[in-house]
Amino acid sequence: MAAFHKGTLQVLCNVGCITEGVDVPAAEIVVMARPTKSRSLYAQMAGRILRPLPNLVDHLATSDERKGAIAESVKPSALIIDFVGNSGRHKLITSADILGGNVSEAAIELTVRKARESGAPVRMDEELEECEEELYRLKLEREERQRQLEARKSHLVAKVKYQAQRIDPFRAFGILPARERGWDIGKSLSLKQRAVLLKIGIDPDSMPYAHARQILNEQFRRWKNKLCTMKQANVLKKFGYETKDMSMKDASVLLDQLAKNNWRKVA
Repeated sequence: MAAFHKGTLQVLCNVGCITEGVDVPAAEIVVMARPTKSRSLYAQMAGRILRPLPNLVDHLATSDERKGAIAESVKPSALIIDFVGNSGRHKLITSADILGGNVSEAAIELTVRKARESGAPVRMDEELEECEEELYRLKLEREERQRQLEARKSHLVAKVKYQAQRIDPFRAFGILPARERGWDIGKSLSLKQRAVLLKIGIDPDSMPYAHARQILNEQFRRWKNKLCTMKQANVLKKFGYETKDMSMKDASVLLDQLAKNNWRKVA
């Protein structure tokens, strides 16, 4: 790598070097010989050569100034040579990709499809949020249908009381799952992180690394600010209460009122 930066080498041939963990803004051509079904990995591979030269645009305030500086530089463009069909398998970058930093790939694809079908200008940031929420609602509905199907298959009779509780931490905390990043692939939680999730009633093996870190960060925020627990939030959510920044004390008061009112929402 040092020889490449000095100019004594003109070619880097390494599958790992064009995916993540390296910055080579001077590179102008990338040859893709590795097929991938991962949209994020494809974007990382292409992104190795889509960076401007160092200190070229850092001081410029507007997009027109930055584009002009790039056009007049010794690297005005980049070339992707794709031998394995990645560019045909994955779509080109859109404004939805740029604005959807914490949005799932499925939501980005749905947003782009809706925008194309409408044929009219849309607020991409608002559409991304709406599509993410729509997909999340559909996911919850599918899970509910699956639970009902499993209950019917289990041949439960009316005289038998059966209760199962499964808490969705994202729904309970009122947050949307973050989009998984390529650099999170292969990472795993530490023993202490796993212990924290188990302590609050979450199986650390039930979600990807990025989602687990997101839940951990939210839990630490709640502990720091003495906000309601996940179990409290989950119950109060069912009655329509907003619990994102509700204190543990206020949550306890509400739960007591609900219990005294035979679990009917207090007016």
